[in-house]
Amino acid sequence: MTSQTERLLNSGIAFQEMLVMHPRLTQTHQRLDELRALGRATRGKPQKILPIIGPSGSGKTTNFKTWRDGVATSVLPGSNSPPAILHVTLSAKCSVKQLGADILQALGQFGLPVDIVDDLRGRQRGRRTRLIDPFHDLKDAVLMYAAAVALDNAGIELLAIDELHHLIDKDQKGKIAWTVSEALKVLADMGVCPVAVIGTSTAMRIVSAKNNPQFAARCAAPVMLDPLDITLKGDRTLFIGYIASLSKLLIKHGVFDEDQGLTREDFVACFYDVSRGVVGTVSRLVDNASAIAIREGKDRIGREHLSEATRTWAMPMDLTDHDPWMKGPRDLKLLKKVH
Repeated sequence: MTSQTERLLNSGIAFQEMLVMHPRLTQTHQRLDELRALGRATRGKPQKILPIIGPSGSGKTTNFKTWRDGVATSVLPGSNSPPAILHVTLSAKCSVKQLGADILQALGQFGLPVDIVDDLRGRQRGRRTRLIDPFHDLKDAVLMYAAAVALDNAGIELLAIDELHHLIDKDQKGKIAWTVSEALKVLADMGVCPVAVIGTSTAMRIVSAKNNPQFAARCAAPVMLDPLDITLKGDRTLFIGYIASLSKLLIKHGVFDEDQGLTREDFVACFYDVSRGVVGTVSRLVDNASAIAIREGKDRIGREHLSEATRTWAMPMDLTDHDPWMKGPRDLKLLKKVH
């Protein structure tokens, strides 16, 4: 393996595993700890639902998985215990039946035994077994009840439902699968475990009291991972600190030997211009620029590398229509009006 190939591999691994913790993410961990503790203390009684809302790239899912993995370390190595925290990603155009099936499949070996599933299906003697979709013949209510029983039997202490915005069908002019949100509400009311629902800002339509008052009544104050606004002192400090931390992590993972100085000159304003305050976009931009610099045999990420990453990644992905590295960062007031 060549040195360049090793560096590219290290860079790819670094950005796959990278999570720069900052106060907003730490506060999310605290809220999840509180939700889990309350659920354990009130098991069997109606549980809370915690919305975690933010744009793509804000670290919602990665941050949750980091918290979940931290909880998992409390389980003895090699033990055959079910996970305390279950993370389920909603399928696109999700139905109640699909939700129940997703939960049971996420539980894996800790879900319902096959003989119980067979009994629930009420399969008649001699009927052919469905190997691809064992839950096909179950009715919605039966399958959700099966999922609730399985969660309870496995001792799940917190259920996370990711990609909540998948309940909004873009092909059907934004039609919302209200029956699925109702199923989540019923699951919380059954007292099995608290539920965290994770999604983009469009998911607020689902949890809003204007649209879904009964669901909203079960919700704790949402965790809002909004884009950072560098006109605000606190957000500006977080944004600069995040960029500086990326340089340190690149050294830690052996990608570069020296600090990259990513906050030099007008870089902070340029990063903000491209990312609109979404830190995940900053990470991906640096990831692409890092690979470009390595392929050129450079030991430092330069303005030209960040410009190329903007033109070959951020602009084609419609994250921005401007290259601030070569054309200069737009005035922040103008940027506010544009976006």
